[in-house]
Amino acid sequence: MIKHSALKYLVILAGIIGVFFFFRQFIKVGDYTQEISAAFLGGVITVVITGFLLQKQTEVELSKERNVEILRQKLSVYGEMLKNLEEVIRGGSVGEADKIKMHLHFQRLIQIAPLEVLKSFHEFLEKYRKAGADGEIKDEEIDVLLEKLRKVNLCIRIDIASPEEREGPEQRKELEDLTAKSLEVLSGKVTREDFLANCNDFDKAYFTRLFAYMDTRTGDLKIKYGVAGFSINGAVLCYPSASRRRNSNIEFRTAELSAAQKTLLDLPQESAKQSVYFSTQTLKVERLIEALKA
Repeated sequence: MIKHSALKYLVILAGIIGVFFFFRQFIKVGDYTQEISAAFLGGVITVVITGFLLQKQTEVELSKERNVEILRQKLSVYGEMLKNLEEVIRGGSVGEADKIKMHLHFQRLIQIAPLEVLKSFHEFLEKYRKAGADGEIKDEEIDVLLEKLRKVNLCIRIDIASPEEREGPEQRKELEDLTAKSLEVLSGKVTREDFLANCNDFDKAYFTRLFAYMDTRTGDLKIKYGVAGFSINGAVLCYPSASRRRNSNIEFRTAELSAAQKTLLDLPQESAKQSVYFSTQTLKVERLIEALKA
């Protein structure tokens, strides 16, 4: 807008100067009209330049006011969004009202957020949808959601910072590492020792046998510890005695199991259930190990 205004004033100024020099050839040298014309031209040039500077100043002030208002709206939307996300994650369940709330947050972000924030929030929604497929958010799923939320916050930080406040590539990498380490420290993930300490004698012997087998396959089994238990390849979730789910220690996510594993576990190949639960009493450790081998 400022460039267009400057061009407009330059065109007007050039036109006035052109008209002046055109009529100047008809004015006799020494004639008092020449002095009047020069004074008139000087006045016009002063008016044009003053008008341009005033308009430019007005446009700059309006732009600043607009940027301040947009920043205020962004802070309001981002703050409300993060507060609601905290409530949803703490709640541990996913209902239709929660899904609608997430959809409305995304619609608000579309109005004000840059592409990077939208992309990071979309990735969060993808994980949120998968985590809430069975209506509840489990401990290890909370870790995944918090990791995605961390990346959303980093994108928001870049968006609301002024150009002078934005970190360079090295500082941004340092901030990325720092937030990742802080999340890991605060997540309170259990260790193998913590897990066994929360087991009764029967479960302790059961999972000690399972851990011994897992140690022989450290290269191809993906073990991830959560706040209460651990998961194997994202398909098997194990909980200690003190943190049983539905009176069960072991949960199988049916969508992540192979056909061979379902056969070994006597599960139907097609099932509407998202998860199937077993206790250490009903599922022998040898059978679980055979399923992991399949």
